[in-house]
Amino acid sequence: MRILFVLTVLANVVMYGIGQGWFGLAPSEEGRDPGRFRAELNANRVTISP
Repeated sequence: MRILFVLTVLANVVMYGIGQGWFGLAPSEEGRDPGRFRAELNANRVTISP
């Protein structure tokens, strides 16, 4: 029973680490590319409308 508890806690820590990006890119950051915004050619012509 003790081994099952330790394995459950370990699995939870691993899943938390994956969600936080400890093992690479976090899932919430997957589609973001900040380098594209820095390379914008006509950044002054971009307008944001509501």
